[in-house]
Amino acid sequence: MKTFKITVVLASILLASCTVRYTPVANTEFSEVDFSQIRSFEKGVSCKRFIVGIIPLPLGQPSLINAAKDGKLRTVKVVDYAYGWGLLPIPYFKKCLVAYGVR
Repeated sequence: MKTFKITVVLASILLASCTVRYTPVANTEFSEVDFSQIRSFEKGVSCKRFIVGIIPLPLGQPSLINAAKDGKLRTVKVVDYAYGWGLLPIPYFKKCLVAYGVR
């Protein structure tokens, strides 16, 4: 039974991940965004990944242009930043720029 508990705890630690998202208030003019139309907003994401939190992978660059291309956005209304980490398959850190707008 003790081996089972240790296995469950180790599996939980290995499968653990976390993401934090925030909106930079200084860069968004909220008075110009019509939030009654928020369900019609599309989303585009652009991320950069790091192995062990410090070694950057040569895939992607978190930029507004790349996020707009990903979501095929014609007009960007709001921008969020998201940071996340995980342990599988190897420890990693992810930094993303999320753009919301209309096509």
